[in-house]
Amino acid sequence: FVCTSCNTSCQIVMTTSQYCGDGTANGSGGNTEACDGADLKSQTCTLQVPGSTGTLGCNTNCSFNTDACVVPTCGDGIKNLSEECDGTDFGLATCNSKDPGTVGNLICNAPGGANECKISATGCTAPPPTCGDDVKNGAEVCDNTDFGTATCASIRGTGSFGPLNCNGACSMINTNMCSDPYSCGDGIVTGTEQCDDDGTTGGNGCSATCMVEAGYYCSGAPSTCMTVCGDGVRAGAEACDPPVSGATTGQCGAGCMIVP
Repeated sequence: FVCTSCNTSCQIVMTTSQYCGDGTANGSGGNTEACDGADLKSQTCTLQVPGSTGTLGCNTNCSFNTDACVVPTCGDGIKNLSEECDGTDFGLATCNSKDPGTVGNLICNAPGGANECKISATGCTAPPPTCGDDVKNGAEVCDNTDFGTATCASIRGTGSFGPLNCNGACSMINTNMCSDPYSCGDGIVTGTEQCDDDGTTGGNGCSATCMVEAGYYCSGAPSTCMTVCGDGVRAGAEACDPPVSGATTGQCGAGCMIVP
């Protein structure tokens, strides 16, 4: 309010008085206002009540009102400050955010103890296998394009390449799109083949499965196979094996032939 007075020079003097309720926290000495209306002098709940949150107010007598300042307590059902959770309040946390790939319900540790108001993911589990979700899990052999570590080469052998296919039940890998650059009978010795004579007929030293037959030695590609006289195995055109040193008539002689 404004006061008027007359000074010693007979002049009117107007002075302004500061008072509680004028919206400005002011005064000095014993009349200093802590606050005035919305003027809180930059004070907050945290500054007035350490550790608290909320909205600081001002009483009609220009003193602070801390009724709305709340000190967070584990167990009050409100996640705040350093709490990871409180009761059912987990903020934005989910099983997937705490343990990627899982589903279920998070658990908030109860008040008391070192882990109070800390999140526990013990209620989170891996989702049940679902054929068609592009993730090979459980008893699934494959799932769409997820074949685990399987490849054409691991299933059909070294050198095989191409895309694999998974059946609709996620129970079988189809290799019909795999290409095998080499195979038994093509005249090229590769993979587990011991020989390849450009054919798949056995009895000539190289078997139908490209394995060296007993009594033969094979080399080259296409493979050329010859009997080994003296190995104790009668094969091919050999009449006997092994030959006898100094063989006489009727015995096995040189070249594994019977001496006439």
